[in-house]
Amino acid sequence: MNNFLILFLFFSFPYLNAQYANCYFLGIDLGEQYLDAGKIEEALIVFDKIENRFSPGDPLFYLKSAKCSFILNNSEEVCRKLNKSFLYGATLEDLSTYQLGGVVDYESARLNEFYASARTHLSRFNFELYDLVSNMYTADTFVRRHIMHTNEEFDYTEQVDSINYLVLKNILELNYGRLPSFREIGQLGVSKLQVVLLHLGGLENADNFSDLLEILETGLKYRTYRPIDYALLMDRRTYYRTGAGIYGTILLGDGIIPVSDISTLDETRHKIGLYSLQRQLEKNTDYSYTLPKEYKEQAVKHLDCIDY
Repeated sequence: MNNFLILFLFFSFPYLNAQYANCYFLGIDLGEQYLDAGKIEEALIVFDKIENRFSPGDPLFYLKSAKCSFILNNSEEVCRKLNKSFLYGATLEDLSTYQLGGVVDYESARLNEFYASARTHLSRFNFELYDLVSNMYTADTFVRRHIMHTNEEFDYTEQVDSINYLVLKNILELNYGRLPSFREIGQLGVSKLQVVLLHLGGLENADNFSDLLEILETGLKYRTYRPIDYALLMDRRTYYRTGAGIYGTILLGDGIIPVSDISTLDETRHKIGLYSLQRQLEKNTDYSYTLPKEYKEQAVKHLDCIDY
């Protein structure tokens, strides 16, 4: 595939990136091609786009991006990216692999401080929990992509979701009844868990969903589960059952899906820690959405809200 087409796919259609992981890998491949060809500014543009859109959990990605910033003499960006790579598990020895030894000499005090802090962070990292979450995510996404891209007669998503629910119960037992937080499984682990939980929210077994709801509400209380993820799950579930959502988080066309009670929507959102609908749409700068005609922003306090 030529580079122009990759750029076209990667930069012109952001919604593709949300649906197809291969756009992420196409971007990585393109950035590496530019880097190998000595086109450093072009490589950095691609890597920065990837970081902004996907927030990768790969330490090697940040080392490659840091190398571009290092060549272009941007020491602040180098340090920022190296700090991220440390948080995801990179070591000082990895810097020489990517020809970043010079920055160690130049910024040794700062980098050693970053590195020590990252090591402290990783000492709290629970690799057993992360592996369980990662395995759940792999099974979840594999079976759904397989059904989507093939015409096979058998759909195993229900079986996979049932098994993942049992694994989730095991995770809670290992973690004292709590959903794992960023400190325990990292941002990548948390993101993977949110995808699995979103799909588990569609479980038809009423007893399972009742238990799951209790788990998620406990996560909301202790801030190990984001309000936006809770709202998305509940909106998705109620929309498919009743044709209307609760929190107005699902966008359809140039607006939101119908909401069961539009007159108290902001109050309902605020109770779980979300901003008003109007503020949500103002923060979404990638697309333009129209507010429902019946909607009027309510005067609720923003200070107590846990933003996205």
